[in-house]
Amino acid sequence: MNIRIRFLSIFSKTICSLIFGLIFDLTLCFQNSASYAQDLNTASTQAWEKWIQSRESQDTPTVVQDRQVVKENRFQILGSFLGTADRNDLYHHYLISLSGRYHFSESHAWEFSRFYLNFPFSSNINKEVISKTEYSPDIQLSRFQWVSSYVWTPIYGKYAWNGKSTVYFDIFVTAGVGFRFAKDLQPVFETGIGMNHFLWMKRFSIIPEYRLRVYSEQRTETTTVLENLFQLSTAWLF
Repeated sequence: MNIRIRFLSIFSKTICSLIFGLIFDLTLCFQNSASYAQDLNTASTQAWEKWIQSRESQDTPTVVQDRQVVKENRFQILGSFLGTADRNDLYHHYLISLSGRYHFSESHAWEFSRFYLNFPFSSNINKEVISKTEYSPDIQLSRFQWVSSYVWTPIYGKYAWNGKSTVYFDIFVTAGVGFRFAKDLQPVFETGIGMNHFLWMKRFSIIPEYRLRVYSEQRTETTTVLENLFQLSTAWLF
């Protein structure tokens, strides 16, 4: 009987030791797992932050690479021998112009000077009115105009011509101020849009261009004039 009780006591102690040992091992295992998970999370966070920093430190690649026509820090001379202007004054206006630009970058330039020479011709309606009524329109004709403008070029690209050649182009907008030399000296505001088509040696270009000129003119009364100019120019990039 004593042997049996002693055996049960030893067996109970053994089972308890095993249970406490198992609980200790599980607790230690969970602690190690939590510590490992924390270390893994920290390492992942550090790796992510390092990747973000490396991405931020890299320069963003430009959309246009291997640009064929480079204008930065270069001059461009433009001349127009085919142009017309309309200002609703019963005259036909034909004009030529000469201008110079300096390109600070591929997108920004200053057209420091543009000279216009205007040739007004009386329309048939105007001639008829004058011949029948001896009335001459109350307007101020101008032979010379001068404007200086800021030039912004947001679009650059190329297109295929006749399937055999590639033409590079850019589209620009302008805004500037100047003077119209008439009977009175008339300050003008001028804005426009145009397109360079580089056809030869990446220097010579043809430029169709539209400009709107706004100014005040003293007639019978002060009148705001909107003058539309259409020109076809040639240009050379130095």
